[in-house]
Amino acid sequence: MFCEKCGSEMLDTAKFCPSCGAKAEPVEEMEQVPEIETIPEAEPVIEPEGPTVGAAVEKKPLKEKTPEAPKYGKTKDLTKPLSTASYFGMFFLMALPLIRLISLLVWSFSDNVNVNKKHFAHAVFIWVLVSLILAIVATIVLFIIYGATFYEIFVIW
Repeated sequence: MFCEKCGSEMLDTAKFCPSCGAKAEPVEEMEQVPEIETIPEAEPVIEPEGPTVGAAVEKKPLKEKTPEAPKYGKTKDLTKPLSTASYFGMFFLMALPLIRLISLLVWSFSDNVNVNKKHFAHAVFIWVLVSLILAIVATIVLFIIYGATFYEIFVIW
């Protein structure tokens, strides 16, 4: 007996397929009926609408699948969780202003960086942008409120 789902062979007494686990439907024995010879009906002839016999048919070359370049050396698992030491090193680099900018750019836009590090860099970029916008808004508000006072202080001195 064969499985109806995957086609693998199984025992006649099996209730489930050992390969795919599908429920085996018991096949009922059918009586042998002698075959009656039938005369095939004549099929109508249909003329093809395409090119006629002897006409030149354009053959299109098949596109061959280009093989993938072999990967040499060890590949890094870019989804592996970062260790505590990695986070400590990242926070240390964030304390150095110029190195922070370079590190964030590399971590954000490089393809060969751990996913967790990339998400960290994106979060820091968002935090920096929000802080910058808030600082600009606060400066404008303070200038509007205390602008005349600052002008008097700087003109007098």
